[in-house]
Amino acid sequence: MAQAFCSLDPAGVIAAQLGETLTAPQVILANLWLPLCGIRAWQLSCRSTHTRGESIPAVATVIVRYRPSPRSERQLVSLQFAEHSLSQDCRSLYALRMGSLSSLLDGVTQFEFVKVRTMPQLGHSVVIPRNAGTNGAYAVEPWGGRITLTLESDFFGSVSGGLIADARAAAGRDGGTSTFGSAVLGDLLEVAREWAVVAQCIDRYLRAVGKELRDIHENQCVSLQLAGFPFVNTRGLFDCPGGKPIRAPELQEALDRLALGHRGIPKVPLCMDEAPMGQVTPANGVNHLCDTFRKDSATRCRERRETDSRSMRTV
Repeated sequence: MAQAFCSLDPAGVIAAQLGETLTAPQVILANLWLPLCGIRAWQLSCRSTHTRGESIPAVATVIVRYRPSPRSERQLVSLQFAEHSLSQDCRSLYALRMGSLSSLLDGVTQFEFVKVRTMPQLGHSVVIPRNAGTNGAYAVEPWGGRITLTLESDFFGSVSGGLIADARAAAGRDGGTSTFGSAVLGDLLEVAREWAVVAQCIDRYLRAVGKELRDIHENQCVSLQLAGFPFVNTRGLFDCPGGKPIRAPELQEALDRLALGHRGIPKVPLCMDEAPMGQVTPANGVNHLCDTFRKDSATRCRERRETDSRSMRTV
């Protein structure tokens, strides 16, 4: 199972040299249980560190073309799937394996992988990192946004969409009117796995009915999460100061650090696309992020607004 591969011996990880390969099993990938032809894949684990400086096993699935690339230089595309599953067995690390039962329950990974299938045929290599970390924490700090490049790499840029740029905006807007209310609840539960102050706040202010829902909600794939409680009122599950969990005084420092942009402007060209009608990730978080980037005179920020989407590029 996924947990067995991800949970390596901590002593062995600490003893390894930075960048040393810990495990590299070759795997057979499948999309909706259909095996992928013309590619080879490995799931690599190497010694690394996260943003808190602790030793970790960095895990990623690497996909290459079976035949030699038609180009002399091979481009590397790094892709992060949308993180919405509370179960480790629904992570892309395991869901993409041939014969995994979670592939039938995790529609996000399966449908998003369709756009990956053509990349090796074009001569590109693909790496799918496990950004959610050992505890499966929705790619939040200290695991998310960690970039390590070799000196010979020429990093072209980054493209992203559906960003939760501001956790306050995502959690504060949900009051039982969003069909993705259960995904917002899952966000809180996932962040609590890496942030002790968030876990303590949930334990302190969560109502009895919320604790019962939490027991059911934990360790579920995204399909079961969304189908089970589509209109859950996340704010109504908490009895905390101000009526909203995001207003709890002890959470303010953590929410500031979870907001994108708090560590300065991007070091690489970045393009973000956000839909104003997004039910999980409201665009006002990206609006604030854009304003934050503009405060730096060295940043060039270009926006394009349309009826159904908004894109922003920073250089």
